[in-house]
Amino acid sequence: MPGTLTAGTPDQPENPDLLARILSTQFLLAAMLVGLALGVVIGANASIYYSLTPMTYPESIRATGAGAAATVGRITTIIAPMAVGILLDAGVGPSVLFIVVALGLIIGGLATWNHVLEQRHAQSDLGQAPVADPQSGQKQPIAD
Repeated sequence: MPGTLTAGTPDQPENPDLLARILSTQFLLAAMLVGLALGVVIGANASIYYSLTPMTYPESIRATGAGAAATVGRITTIIAPMAVGILLDAGVGPSVLFIVVALGLIIGGLATWNHVLEQRHAQSDLGQAPVADPQSGQKQPIAD
């Protein structure tokens, strides 16, 4: 509420220095650190996405699969803020939304971890990492 920054809060109606406290050096430093942390997390997310994409799809549909995954991600980033607004207006509390998001992140993290472990297990069954044959495009183990 914009009026609370200048007029005070309901419990402290006469609080003219609230805006000065919010714009203090400590607040701005904390905001910068949170922004930096969010940037690192978003960058790590993109790195993980692009490093796992080649393992997920076979060569014949790799570009299509990566494009479809990117499309789903972009559509989700458009729909999610609108859905949160609708749910908040409907009376769902912020804590419920945070729990739902946290559960989704946990499930996604576990699925990713499981996928990586399956890929490592498949490679160890072959004895070494597979490589693509230039003629057929099929993955074959490296010859000794």
